[in-house]
Amino acid sequence: MQEEAKAKQIVGRAIDGTPLTAEELWQRIQEAEARIDNGEFTTQEDLEKESEGW
Repeated sequence: MQEEAKAKQIVGRAIDGTPLTAEELWQRIQEAEARIDNGEFTTQEDLEKESEGW
């Protein structure tokens, strides 16, 4: 029961201001790590090159 309460505890807020629970944060972390493992990311160098044309 205590672990379930911790999972539902609000630990932050999303960009739009909606509450973010520990469970939702953990899910987002896992999804982000999966994207990184699949090579779905932008390097600092690529971002710098891209931003030159802004």
